Amino acid sequence: MDALLFAGIAFCAVTFAYLCYIVSISGVRDANLAIFILPCAGIVLLAFPLRCQEETKVNLVLSGLSIGACVYLVEFYLAFSKVRIDLEYLEELADEVGAPFDARTKLQVLEALRGEGIDAYPTIIPGLFVESEGLESVEGQRLFPLAGMAGKTSVYCNENGPWITYQSDEHGFRNPLGSHNGVAIDIIMLGDSFTQGACVESDEEMAAILRRAGFGVLNLGHSGSSLQIALATFKEYAEPAGISGRTVLFFFFEGNDLEELIAHSRSPTLRKYLYSADFSQNLVERQEEVNRSIVAYLEEAMRLEKAERAAKDNYWYESRLAMAIKLSHLRQRLGIGLIAIDDAEPETPPPLDLFEQNRAALRDRIHAAGGQFRLVYLPNWSRYGAPSSERGGRYRREVLAVVEKLNIPVIDVHEAFVRHPDSLSLFPFRVEGHYNATGYAVAAAEILNHLGPAYRSYEAH
Repeated sequence: MDALLFAGIAFCAVTFAYLCYIVSISGVRDANLAIFILPCAGIVLLAFPLRCQEETKVNLVLSGLSIGACVYLVEFYLAFSKVRIDLEYLEELADEVGAPFDARTKLQVLEALRGEGIDAYPTIIPGLFVESEGLESVEGQRLFPLAGMAGKTSVYCNENGPWITYQSDEHGFRNPLGSHNGVAIDIIMLGDSFTQGACVESDEEMAAILRRAGFGVLNLGHSGSSLQIALATFKEYAEPAGISGRTVLFFFFEGNDLEELIAHSRSPTLRKYLYSADFSQNLVERQEEVNRSIVAYLEEAMRLEKAERAAKDNYWYESRLAMAIKLSHLRQRLGIGLIAIDDAEPETPPPLDLFEQNRAALRDRIHAAGGQFRLVYLPNWSRYGAPSSERGGRYRREVLAVVEKLNIPVIDVHEAFVRHPDSLSLFPFRVEGHYNATGYAVAAAEILNHLGPAYRSYEAH
């Protein structure tokens, strides 16, 4: 027993020394004292039984081992049962309700489609090009793509069971071919993946529902399209199609739109769309160049993905295991980290001034071209699934105040979700993600009920 006690004392002493070393080399100031007190307390508690009788030592050691095992059971539960949006977790949720779920990875789906002779590619995320300021085009010029490739089978995402694929239009968006011709367009949609109809079939997305209600719709929404990218998309693709007499709907997602605005506003190319009225990359005329450049980019990305796939398959579990050994999740819950919670850096304030400037610029261009502008406010899952969470929705009041100041009419989808008897049922298997087919239908119904008296009686099914 003495050997076990001395080993425990040595472990606590080494842990204390390691923490001191980390603090000394990292330059952390005002470190959390609690994390240093714990190994010291462990030394004292382990040293006490050394002077006890053998039977008492055995009982104390067994009690200590039992407590330690319980602590690690809690830690492993927190580490490996954390709600996450990944295919394995969603597959488990689907099994619970008896729903089929395709748990293949995107790369596996792509390989299967290509094996059938289908020229398929993954959808791109324009926001990923912000740091690199676009990509090098096949013509040797810098190019910042705002959508995918034209006329390709695009493999999108899976949150509801099946992998979603669609045929992109003549400029890489999710529309029927010919939608950019300028005829029979009543509504132009701008926004991110929610606008694009992420993870539902093409007849279940909002644009499709609006079309069935009798509207001509040009959907320019795309995954990773921030407010800055939406403004660029409007200038590159909406203005050439014509704005006069049409309604432009910009979909604001409270979960990350303000956060992305901060990062994307640093892009020199995207800033030109805001501050230079005449700036354009002329992407409509360069569609063939865009296609070939994205193909080259994606082929290289998929090659690298195949090479790294084995390592990535194990990464999540390996990282969780390493964190669990250090009791990271339990310490986080108890506020016992290296830096005290009260000493953490203050939160970055929301970029409301930039939000106002960006939306004002879009409003002015729409009005100058003879169009109407409305903002559609899309709520995040955490508003219903984790009301105490700070993820998304914190600045709803401030955002809506800015929109009111700019005299932009608002269609608030949150109000429709609140009226629904089971708001969480509007999300995939009731967990965080995009909306499911019912959620998109409820959102589309709210839009239709704001567009005119003829559509106020529309109801989602």
